[in-house]
Amino acid sequence: MVGRPAATEEQRRAQRRRIREAAVELHGEKGIQGITIRAVAQRASISTGAVYSHFSSLAELAQSLWRAPLEKANAQFNALAEAEPDPLRRVARLLGAYAEFSLDNPEFLRGAMLFVRPATLDESERVPLEELDFFRLLREAVVAAQGSGQIREGDTRALASGAWAAVHGALALPINLDRYEWGAPSELTMTAVEAAMRSLRV
Repeated sequence: MVGRPAATEEQRRAQRRRIREAAVELHGEKGIQGITIRAVAQRASISTGAVYSHFSSLAELAQSLWRAPLEKANAQFNALAEAEPDPLRRVARLLGAYAEFSLDNPEFLRGAMLFVRPATLDESERVPLEELDFFRLLREAVVAAQGSGQIREGDTRALASGAWAAVHGALALPINLDRYEWGAPSELTMTAVEAAMRSLRV
């Protein structure tokens, strides 16, 4: 009896693309809770085993949905950091770029940066913040600005993460508490960037 021929690399790429497209559709319709292996398989017209042949877990599939915009964001952040020689201005520009990119890409902001892991998803392994391009670049700028006397003394990891948290909070609050009038999102986030910079300066 002749077995089914193995899928070509092009066929595997096409199937992986169908799986991700199905997951994106389900996310748009029902949110992250609507993404299950069975639902994705049904939407993509494949078996659940085929889904697992591309993604080891539901968490890996969910995280893959935002890979393309994350790569785009990282490219922008790296280019900005390379182009700005003054470390204090680099900190401010990175924080501003993070806010701007998030506001320009609301689906990425809501789906990736405001993601709350539901109980149905396996808990992700903890990794250092420095594995994120944005945080690595921000901390490097804080270290350099501290070395040149532009930023106050203190643990550079805590200073960088605190500044990022302030800006991220300005992005998150109007979404999480959308019953309340917050004003223009761009103005709120720029105010947060300015406040973060004041807290860092000597």
